Amino acid sequence: MTPRTRRVIRRFLVLSLLAVLAFWLSFPLLLGLVGGASSHAPSEMADGLSDEARELVGADVFEPAQAAALALFARGTEELGELGILLADTKFEFGLKDGKLVLIDEALTPDSSRFWPADEYRIGQNPPSYDKQILRDYLETLDWNKEPPGPELPDEILERVVNRYLEVCEKITGNAPAEVSA
Repeated sequence: MTPRTRRVIRRFLVLSLLAVLAFWLSFPLLLGLVGGASSHAPSEMADGLSDEARELVGADVFEPAQAAALALFARGTEELGELGILLADTKFEFGLKDGKLVLIDEALTPDSSRFWPADEYRIGQNPPSYDKQILRDYLETLDWNKEPPGPELPDEILERVVNRYLEVCEKITGNAPAEVSA
């Protein structure tokens, strides 16, 4: 199997007391993130966060993937910042093709990232987002085991998600996608 690695980069954490407890019990506390420092968290597809990512894929894959992920994150942060969008966090997936490191999945999209309106960001508050956070927040209100099949989604929730995706698309590209509507 070809080595594959996922890089997760977080710039902001918005924490509630419950989230702090879950985070504290589950993962080492990443200090300094509340308010805007960046953190690189290697991740392996099957096991989630993994300190063994370097061992799993080898330093010759890990090091360039880490450097590429941080460079892509910096560029995305800069480009989106000029449009009034904060890149809160994102993921990049890399693989090898003919022995060369390649980006193998979408990058800097509302499905792989959290985008926030810069003018609405407040430290310690969960800002409105241009991504699937609307859907995540809705699903957290339901009593289900988070296993397939997922719950039916109300049209109102789907419409809100579509509208936010279209809004950020237009904000980034300057155009609304052709023939797409909520």
